[in-house]
Amino acid sequence: MAPEAAELLLVDDGSQPPIDPATFGPLPFPLRLIRHETSQGVIPSRNEIAQACRTPYLLSCDDDSYPIDGSVSEAVGYLQAHPEIFGLSFPYVEGRARKPMNPSQRREPYPVRMFAACAFMCRTAGYRELGGYSPWLVKQNEERDLSYRALLHGWDIFHYPALTMYHDYTPVARNMDRQDFLTMRNETSLELLRIPWPVALVKRYMHLDIPPGTHRPSNGC
Repeated sequence: MAPEAAELLLVDDGSQPPIDPATFGPLPFPLRLIRHETSQGVIPSRNEIAQACRTPYLLSCDDDSYPIDGSVSEAVGYLQAHPEIFGLSFPYVEGRARKPMNPSQRREPYPVRMFAACAFMCRTAGYRELGGYSPWLVKQNEERDLSYRALLHGWDIFHYPALTMYHDYTPVARNMDRQDFLTMRNETSLELLRIPWPVALVKRYMHLDIPPGTHRPSNGC
C-alpha cells in the first residue's frame, strides 16, 4: 500500500463541544472526521471506522494511543507478505509512568491469541468478514471475542515486536464499577460461547489458561 493512500479516520462520538480539526496542527495524512451528535459507544464507533476505511489495512488506535517506535509501513509489508495472518498485535507503553505492556524478548513476530485495540493492525476486509466487534459486549473483551472468531475462522494473529505504541491511559471519567462488571460478564460469556464447553468449564473453575481452538495447533497458541 502506497503511503499516499493512507488517511486518518477519527470518530467524534458525541463530544461537547465538537472536535475542531483546526486545533490539531499539521497531520501526516488527510483527516476524515465522522461526527456523532449523540454518543454511540466504542464498539459501534470502531465498527463504523472499519466500514468507512478505504485502505486494505487498518491501524487501530484509541484517542490516546499512537506509534512511538518502529515503522507502520514495514508492519503493513509484513501483513502483505503473510496472507494467513488476520492482524498484528503491537507492544505498547502504558500511561505517563511509561510502563511496558505485553513486552517480549523476541525480535521476530510470533503467534498469539489476542490483541489490544489500542495497538493493533488488521486486514480491513477480514474485519468486515468477521462482522467486527460484537455490539452486545458494550465494551471490555471485544478484542478477545474478535480474536477467538478470527482463530476459529482459520486466521492467525501475530505479535509484532518491531513497532511500539504509546497508550496515554487515564482513569478520569471511567466508571470502574461498571467496567469491572462488564469485564466479568463478558469474560464468562465468551468462554461459554467461543470455547468448547468441557474446556471452558475447566478453564473457569480450575483457572487454567487454555486457549480457544485447541483443535488447531497450527495457530501457535
